Amino acid sequence: MSHLLLADCSLVSALVDLKCLDRFNHFLMVKHWNLLIPDMVLSEISGKITRRQLESRLKFSVCKSKSPAAMDLRARYPSLGDGELAVISSALERRATGRVVASLDDRIARSTARGLGLRVIGTLGILRLMFESKTITRKELEDYCNSLSNIGFHLTGELLTEILRPCKNAP
Repeated sequence: MSHLLLADCSLVSALVDLKCLDRFNHFLMVKHWNLLIPDMVLSEISGKITRRQLESRLKFSVCKSKSPAAMDLRARYPSLGDGELAVISSALERRATGRVVASLDDRIARSTARGLGLRVIGTLGILRLMFESKTITRKELEDYCNSLSNIGFHLTGELLTEILRPCKNAP
């Protein structure tokens, strides 16, 4: 059974900055994952990459963000951003259809999504899965993690150690 990954702006933006969209696309194909990006997220990243540019590098579908569920979540969780709300509401609407995973990096958004019963993964988790599926090497994983730190991702030493520890002896 394939997974449906709903991507937030932070994941797509990081993959663009890391210049690894092609590797991510390969990972999605190998793992039989389908990528869904809410239109609100596409709008948020439009200053970094256009939809057309993204479509030339990545296979994904787009979903609408203005659902009743999104409006309800906006009222209940006013501190969440529009993209985060779009990912969470889209995941909630689709979770009965199978394996839905919400990609969120913001701590409050992740906690909210988990509290609503959603499976959550962050950018580091995606990179880790890319390594485990042999889409990237250990060295690339380390380099990507270091680069994320340099572009403003809040990464503690503890988190980096946790992500890289099981990879230590791998090629």
